[in-house]
Amino acid sequence: MRFLTALRLGLRRVHRRPGLIVIAWLAALAPALLLSGMLWSDLAAAMDDSPFAREALEGNRWGVWTDFKASPAADLAPLSDGLDLRFLLVVALQALVSAGIVETLLGAAPRSAHPFLAGIGRHGWRFLRSLFWFGLSVALLAIGTGAWFAGALWLSQEAADAGLHLWGLAIGIVLTALVFAFLDLGYDLSRIAGAAHGDPRMLKGYLVALGHALRRPLVLLPLWLTFALLGLAAHAGYLALRAAWSPGSLGAVLLLLLVSQLFLLLHAWLRVGLWGSLIAYYQAIGEPRWCIRGRRPRPAPAAPSDVVEPISAAPPAVPPPAQGVP
Repeated sequence: MRFLTALRLGLRRVHRRPGLIVIAWLAALAPALLLSGMLWSDLAAAMDDSPFAREALEGNRWGVWTDFKASPAADLAPLSDGLDLRFLLVVALQALVSAGIVETLLGAAPRSAHPFLAGIGRHGWRFLRSLFWFGLSVALLAIGTGAWFAGALWLSQEAADAGLHLWGLAIGIVLTALVFAFLDLGYDLSRIAGAAHGDPRMLKGYLVALGHALRRPLVLLPLWLTFALLGLAAHAGYLALRAAWSPGSLGAVLLLLLVSQLFLLLHAWLRVGLWGSLIAYYQAIGEPRWCIRGRRPRPAPAAPSDVVEPISAAPPAVPPPAQGVP
């Protein structure tokens, strides 16, 4: 399958189920609202109707933040103490939502059977185990990237050449992004394979799917980069808009909130679109069972009764002997 074909089929599949985009948006919005509510409860006494808040609305955000950090009201310890646990819960929530999205986009069950909720029930634990292995591989990648950066810094100091440090940073960033792209492709493809067949070996499926992605870079890598670059462009556009726009009234704040939600909806559409494209690719290659226990099944040999013997060529007809003339 070609890259553009997988992209087209995946987006067509997503457009038939727009509710998945709303679900992905809500899955990202709910933790953000929870964190915002906690921040509000902790900072409202210091920021509500204060000179700090008025200066922030007028555009002096950096000065306000600097003064606020130096004030006694900037104690965020009650909020930051449990931030790691909240982050893990958010990541687990995203994994469960992905299980429902994959089950729905696979199209194995009718809509009347509520495939999203059924997918969470059938594949939730499977996706959480796969998340553990993916997180472990990303942690190893982060350690390797840190070692690369440290080596580039040491080499530039030994050679007294700052250009080596810059080149080392650039090469390290490109290599890290490339390796992460293949890790993410193997992660998503293995989850699709596990959900399609209900097979339990997620680590094996992750490694096999990663090997498959490395052997098919001309199709899968452009597919991943398309959605990743579009997502980065959306974030860059929002940051540029936010930097140039300082809301100074309640109406402007509400308008900014609406614009931010539109960007979140675009990000949700890109995420579900990537799922749809990868599922279209997986089904086009025959839905291999990468997560099966033991070896992957091979076609059974034909039974002796099923073997058809080749028909040999018929012997040439022998003409009858000529009748003698008396």
